[in-house]
Amino acid sequence: MAAKFTLAAAWALLLAAGTTVGGLLLGALPALPGWSAQAVAVGVMRILVAAALAAALTTPLALAAGIGRGYLAAVGVLFVLAFAAQIIAALGFGAWFPYSVPGLYGGHRRARPRPARTDQHPARPGHQRSRGGGNPRVVAQRRPRPLTRT
Repeated sequence: MAAKFTLAAAWALLLAAGTTVGGLLLGALPALPGWSAQAVAVGVMRILVAAALAAALTTPLALAAGIGRGYLAAVGVLFVLAFAAQIIAALGFGAWFPYSVPGLYGGHRRARPRPARTDQHPARPGHQRSRGGGNPRVVAQRRPRPLTRT
C-alpha cells in the first residue's frame, strides 16, 4: 500500500513540474512584462506547494476506490468533493474546507476570505443602503451617455 501512495506522489510531483515548465515556456514566448528571477521562483514554489497539497488530499479517493472495488466510486467522490469545494469557496468558507485550500493557495495572494461588504444593496450594485432604513440611494455612479447616430 505504501508503494502505491509513493508512486501516486511521484506522479503528482512529475505532473506539477511538467505543468510548471510548460507554463514558464509559454509565458516567456510573448515576453510578458514583470518577469524576474524572484517572481519565477515564488510562482514555481506556489505551484509545487499547491500540487503537494492536492496530492495529499487524494487519499480519501484511494479509500473510496478500495471500498468500491473500482475507480467509479473514486470518480463519484471526486465530483462530490469538487462541487462542495466550489460552493463552499464561493460562500467564503473555502479557507476552512481542505479541498478548497490548494486552489485558494495557488491562485490568490492570501487564503483568508475577505469579509462581505454590508453597505452594498444586494439587488443593485453601485447603490448603498441608506442609514435611516429607507430606499437605497445612488453613490457616485456614472451614468452612461445616450447613444447618438452620426
